[in-house]
Amino acid sequence: GKTTTTSILAQIMTDSDLEPTFITGGIINSFATNAKLGDGEYLIAEADESDKSFLMLQPSLVVITNIEEDHLSNYENNFDQLKEAFVEFVKKIPFDGLVVVCGDDFNTKSLLPRFSRRILTYGFQESNNFVIKSFKANGKSCSFSLFNKERGDMEFNLNMLGRHNALNAVAAIVVALDEGVEIEDIKNSLKQFSGIGRRMEVAGNLKLNDKNTLLIDDYGHHPTEIRSTYLSIKESYPDSEVVMVFQPHRYTRTKDLFNEFLDVLSEVDKVLLLDIYSAGEDPIDGISGEILSTKLAERTKKPKLLVKEEDLINSLNKEIQSENTILLMQGAGTISSLTQKLLKECS
Repeated sequence: GKTTTTSILAQIMTDSDLEPTFITGGIINSFATNAKLGDGEYLIAEADESDKSFLMLQPSLVVITNIEEDHLSNYENNFDQLKEAFVEFVKKIPFDGLVVVCGDDFNTKSLLPRFSRRILTYGFQESNNFVIKSFKANGKSCSFSLFNKERGDMEFNLNMLGRHNALNAVAAIVVALDEGVEIEDIKNSLKQFSGIGRRMEVAGNLKLNDKNTLLIDDYGHHPTEIRSTYLSIKESYPDSEVVMVFQPHRYTRTKDLFNEFLDVLSEVDKVLLLDIYSAGEDPIDGISGEILSTKLAERTKKPKLLVKEEDLINSLNKEIQSENTILLMQGAGTISSLTQKLLKECS
């Protein structure tokens, strides 16, 4: 959610002639870059807890989208240490600063009593300061109403699909409103937002097994992200079968979250697994794409489907049986190069 929130906020602030400097983790399509030096007073940055580098920042305003058990190798494999780092991060905000928090996220919500700064919460739950209501999925876009006691009901159309992207957009909306941006400017930005590279990106249409197939490309590589992406697509395209090609990212993550990966992958209509992308890590005994594939086959009672990258197109031609199929390329690592290969060879 960090990349999407910072990207949408950068778009809103730019469209409002505030000329922000921004640094995000993904390519914002309308700018064709992930970073830009602006002339205005704002710097919008995506901070990273994975290596503790966020503790080197001195922000005046912070958005926390969620806190999850990830990157624990940098926190002595202790989730409490990771949560403690977020408390330290908030302490770096000036006393007149602001913390914008997704109040639907249990782990973040549990830390609110320790965030001794002004707090605004957002989410679908009624207890939030900004409550998302009347969410509607409209294919490649969505719409929702946002309620706040001071501002009443506000209607938005977002040019992205998925409830989690609505959450990310609302985080950006809350910041923009607090900074005095006009609501009509925010509405126009969201309606025209052209998305982010590899963040549930509708990449094109393919011809596989002589069937027209919509290709969606997504960077998510944590079980929660994968589930959000999959459920969002199913909500927007309820009559379509989703074929997911998933490349696990890092041996450590696959080991630490092995059962969580099995849980989410067993929910998907069809899965083709690639080998684990190491990201420079040494292999771990008992952790491999082959073993994950075997365990998934046991769980789902479906054939074991571990494919080599060079065999992917042949495998997809066997798996895709109808026009009503969405191909989801899921994961970090080298899978994006396979997406480009599909677009080149199967469009």
